[in-house]
Amino acid sequence: MKIWFKNNDPTKVISFEKTVGEPDETSFESDITFKHGFNPAFYDIANGTLIPKTQTVVDALKAQEVTIDNARKVVKANRVANLKAQLRNKTRSQLSAYIDSKVADPGTAGVLKNITLLLKDLEEEME
Repeated sequence: MKIWFKNNDPTKVISFEKTVGEPDETSFESDITFKHGFNPAFYDIANGTLIPKTQTVVDALKAQEVTIDNARKVVKANRVANLKAQLRNKTRSQLSAYIDSKVADPGTAGVLKNITLLLKDLEEEME
């Protein structure tokens, strides 16, 4: 992790999130162990000092991350279910025609057709 400070005052931390600094800033690599683990959202910088947020705030941020992660999983599961339904409801020739209508490059279309037909075969085996 890079810790950034201004060249004119190396005792005050200004950031630990960025990868590139301004011309008047310098960074150094650090192996500091953080109280809440390294997540910039769990810390503030005040007067050049890293200040951990309270455990209540950290817990709320972690709960928010879990909620967002669960929402992403639901969206992904719905997309997968939708794709499976579309795959299940089309014949091989319909799948081939669909790919031909959406993909201009014949090489790419051929690869996609092979993958799609393989997935269709796997789906049929699992039924």
